[in-house]
Amino acid sequence: MGFLLPTLSQLPEKLKKLESSCKVCRPLLTALQTGIQKRFRDILQDHELIAAAILLPKFRTCWTTEEVILKAGLDYIRNHLKKNLAEGILANSSHSDEEDFFAPMKSENLQAGELERYLSCSSLGGGSETQPAVLNR
Repeated sequence: MGFLLPTLSQLPEKLKKLESSCKVCRPLLTALQTGIQKRFRDILQDHELIAAAILLPKFRTCWTTEEVILKAGLDYIRNHLKKNLAEGILANSSHSDEEDFFAPMKSENLQAGELERYLSCSSLGGGSETQPAVLNR
């Protein structure tokens, strides 16, 4: 799922490069570009797909230069992290204080700044032990 938008964003650029070297196929290349834009216009704005591409270490935020798209994806991820954090706190609050007194504090510290740490991480790939918990879920 995370490969779809980076692929769709690179495809028109690759097709434009082919136009200069392939004079006979120019109408086909133009039709392909038009068809891709028409067919995938709505998909390119899907917040879940944008987030999926951002969460892949191979792409993160380098697959597009459009700040609006990146902001939408990052906001989507942040909202889901906050939602998961709130659900985790509610789930932990149903346990007695004797079970784990510091459970809410642990989950809050785990997710605070998690997205920023992930995006600032320089290694692409690596073992799961070096990646923030966002990738281990």
